[in-house]
Amino acid sequence: MKLKNTQFRLSGYAACNYGICTLIIFPTLVIMVLLYHSCPLAYGADKRQNTEHGQKNGSQQPRDENDTTKDFFSDKSPILSYKNPEHQKIHYAIKGLSNKVEKPSWLTGALALIGAILGTSASIFIAKRNLVGALDQSVHETRLKAYPKLVQATAGLAVYFPNVLPLGSIRTKDCEAMGRALSTWYFQDGGLLLTEKSRDAYFLLARALTKASRASKQLKVPKFPDDADFLSKEKVDEYRDCLKVHYGLKLDNVTKWEFGTSSQTHGARNKLCIFSEEIRNRSSDFQDYLFLQHLSSRLRTELTNDIRSRKPPV
Repeated sequence: MKLKNTQFRLSGYAACNYGICTLIIFPTLVIMVLLYHSCPLAYGADKRQNTEHGQKNGSQQPRDENDTTKDFFSDKSPILSYKNPEHQKIHYAIKGLSNKVEKPSWLTGALALIGAILGTSASIFIAKRNLVGALDQSVHETRLKAYPKLVQATAGLAVYFPNVLPLGSIRTKDCEAMGRALSTWYFQDGGLLLTEKSRDAYFLLARALTKASRASKQLKVPKFPDDADFLSKEKVDEYRDCLKVHYGLKLDNVTKWEFGTSSQTHGARNKLCIFSEEIRNRSSDFQDYLFLQHLSSRLRTELTNDIRSRKPPV
């Protein structure tokens, strides 16, 4: 998985850089070619217009009497026979050479300056993107090493085979131990690697574990392995819905959560009961576990989003 994620990020940055080069350099070359070919034509047109204007005004250059080249290659030359195809090719070739116009000297310099500016700008932009890509790749590889340690610290809140044996249930001391493990990881391993969303999820779980470790009453949690038959991913989701809909509890509000207090003491918030009695009783008996497990699951989800570990390789 690590190699696939690394290749995906490298190929993404390479494709982006190639796309930038195509969007910047290719249109620039097209514009330069158009300018290079259009300016000489305009220059030649002006020259021909000036020549025609001079002929209309009767101002012609003095003709050298010894120069017979123009008569030889002129349209009225008796030497060239237009019935001969070879003579026609020679005539048109000489005529094309005589009409050839030199390109202005400033055009080459201007196009070279524009090309140099655009090329330098594109190189600087691509270099910055490569630097950012290399830094992002390094952070990604470091996260792949640090994040599993944080997930391991929340093993006591797992739905299947939680790390609470042989006592069988989560106690306030267990919450304190998990909270200290999270704090140690944050300051020694990966606190600087968390994104904003994963950092917020981390602090919510840390605050909840702090309150649970200081609870004066026994926590409302299941006992393993006796209650293992009543816990699964689907049942946990149903228990959470019952706490939110039937009892009106907010599973993200750490400040107002009361550990050790049964939700049944507050009464049902929704008079229309859509949950069975067993679901209501189990959700009330497991409510502290469901609350902490929800926060730990949210943290793990944000961590996987940071490293893209739950997305299929491209």
